Amino acid sequence: MPIDNQNEERKEKLKDIIKTKDSLAFIGAGCSKQCGYPYWKELLQLMREEVIRLHPSRESEIDILMREKDKLWIAQELRKSIGEESFSSLIKKNFEPKREAMNQLYRNLVNINFKHFLTTNYDTLIEQSIRFLPTNFDHFCWYEEEKVQNFIRSLTLKTTPNNSTRYIFYLHGRFDSPSNNIVLSERDYARRYKEGNLASKAIWMTAAIKNVIFIGFGFEDFDLLNIFREVKWELGNEKDPRHFAIIGLKPNEDTIHKRNYLLDKYGIQSVFYEVKVERDEFCETCKRPLFSDEENHDNLENLISEIANTTGCYIREYALQDQTISSDESHKIFEYTKRHIEERERE
Repeated sequence: MPIDNQNEERKEKLKDIIKTKDSLAFIGAGCSKQCGYPYWKELLQLMREEVIRLHPSRESEIDILMREKDKLWIAQELRKSIGEESFSSLIKKNFEPKREAMNQLYRNLVNINFKHFLTTNYDTLIEQSIRFLPTNFDHFCWYEEEKVQNFIRSLTLKTTPNNSTRYIFYLHGRFDSPSNNIVLSERDYARRYKEGNLASKAIWMTAAIKNVIFIGFGFEDFDLLNIFREVKWELGNEKDPRHFAIIGLKPNEDTIHKRNYLLDKYGIQSVFYEVKVERDEFCETCKRPLFSDEENHDNLENLISEIANTTGCYIREYALQDQTISSDESHKIFEYTKRHIEERERE
């Protein structure tokens, strides 16, 4: 189904909110997927392969486990089978900084005047991209209480990204976090989102008083989304929803259904972009692809670039560049990030 006329109206409203320089970006795995990092389902497959490598005789048992519907429980069982040391190594190997990972999407994201960044990703692409801008930034993880407190205080300050520290808040840990602070499995989520957790309070407060813009988020993280659901019902902001999501729309998907679901359940308005799907072979009888579809999300990068250039970004030339990052520049970013990580580990 084609994108309807309401989409343009919502996109303009989204731009107006971003122009206030007081909204927060929520960066999901869909953005990092564009840079070569694994998506949620791909990470589970990597964990499956690691279990089988360590325990070859359990392959049939693990394949049965992978057919379960509860993905958090699957992750928990796989994690137990891998062991914490191997799990930590797997996360570091797959989400550590990569020389070739930087792309224009992230350069434009950090160039937009977002007050802060929230992310459930383990990679450091936001950090790697933001260091080229004339702005102060700091990053922290959900278990660093003093920095979470500073983040909460910043939400009520009348400052803009130009004259304050921009925070990068890792809601589920960072690739180099201690393994017990990486949020991935059922047990992790139960501990991370328990009542009274300071980081959860920070998310509640963010959802209550700020505009949050979801980008590359799959909306399958129900423990996190439940905070937005609670805020919607407790504060009654149904007439003027404050949050937005930039969402890819595949061919034959219904815009009305998608839009109404997020709006009614979480108070989140949708701005769509078209996803191009390339199918190698299609069965006309069953009306289904015979092979996995390849999704092209170039229109996400185009939309983010448009927003960056029409809402007053930090460096116009930085946003206008449409070429890939040079190998020399990528190498400098990589070395900077690695050095920063090493310094943090020595502290």
